Amino acid sequence: MKKHNLLMVCALVFGLSAQVVAQNVQQIIDQQINQLLENNKISTQDTNWVVTNQHTSSVSGIHHIYYRQTFNGIEIYGSESSVHLFPDGDVLKSNSRFIADLGSKATGSASPAYTAVQAVQSAADYFNYNGSGDISVISLENNIARETVLSKGGISLSDIPARLVYQMNQIGELVLAWDLSIEEIAQQNWWSVRVDATSGAIVDQVNWMSDCNFVHDHGIHETLDYHKNLYDIPNYNEAITKKAALSAAGFLVDSYEVFAIPIESPYFGSRTIEVTPADPTASPFGWHDTDGASGAEYTVTRGNNTNSYEDGDNPGYQPDGGSSLEFTGYPFSQIYSAGTQYEDAAITNLFYWNNIIHDVLYQYGFDEAAGNFQENNYGNGGAGSDSVNSEAQDGSGTCNANFGTPSDGGNPTM
Repeated sequence: MKKHNLLMVCALVFGLSAQVVAQNVQQIIDQQINQLLENNKISTQDTNWVVTNQHTSSVSGIHHIYYRQTFNGIEIYGSESSVHLFPDGDVLKSNSRFIADLGSKATGSASPAYTAVQAVQSAADYFNYNGSGDISVISLENNIARETVLSKGGISLSDIPARLVYQMNQIGELVLAWDLSIEEIAQQNWWSVRVDATSGAIVDQVNWMSDCNFVHDHGIHETLDYHKNLYDIPNYNEAITKKAALSAAGFLVDSYEVFAIPIESPYFGSRTIEVTPADPTASPFGWHDTDGASGAEYTVTRGNNTNSYEDGDNPGYQPDGGSSLEFTGYPFSQIYSAGTQYEDAAITNLFYWNNIIHDVLYQYGFDEAAGNFQENNYGNGGAGSDSVNSEAQDGSGTCNANFGTPSDGGNPTM
């Protein structure tokens, strides 16, 4: 194996190598399959596959190819495999989860006995959901996987996608199943589920929602009163001067009074006013754009990377910065009560941090082609329409955090 240093990778990333890799994906994966055959890990009946995703890292130049094994032309859930290539085509790393002897492990009919609607109903029974509406077909693709979109049925916050896959069940049988996802109304779980298309039994479930709950001993911290002087912030005059200069020069100026990066919480610093903080590479049209042209589409805490709003006693509420996009002057105190929730300050801070995380991770290769979260991908690859729905002051409780995301192209929820 040739040695590659970072300098060589960076020099090659903009060359013809990426095109060469893209043109030879078939050959590259076939080489990985042939190695499995030579090592007697699979047989010839197990060698069918389909590419599920691929992209070249904008940072390293590494080309990432992801693929799945297929049976009867249908993807096998759980057979996810990958090969990762240097820009010159040499293999950096490969991984295979192909299943051997598919023919002997396959059971049941090659056609589903259960419809997609019946599969969702089986899942609803399994999770003890009490739906308030009918589950109906919104759309159906005429393909071998019978890709379907179903109505929410009072059990899901979003429409329910379903498609046919194969999956190994608990006793080692390869069964035809409906692959579907349900975003619970209570937002505690976002289930990715496989339902046996012959029996209706649950074959597998994965929770897309990551969460944590914690209880702080607030008594160990000093109580900080930020409300006593609204503009007692370190960089107030500097920020106002910068904003005036940018505005006079004809630039679109947005400003946010927040606990700015790297301040973790009120216990580690004070709020400052951040003026035009969007990174020009990661968010070239600013944080309030969605159409890829100069000018903001939203004056509230919504844009290409995130839509931030309240989820407490006033669900959907958003502060409005007006045409000047000025999200400053909002009172804040760490002493929270039902009457003084400081929604404007909290939602502004949430909007700022979601965008900051987007812009920082972009520099490390989590861009459009890599499957990041944006409404408009600005022609840079990947699937759009998947900005983060970020909810402040969670209606389900306090001292918690959760994040759930479907596949690329679906809106995650924070």
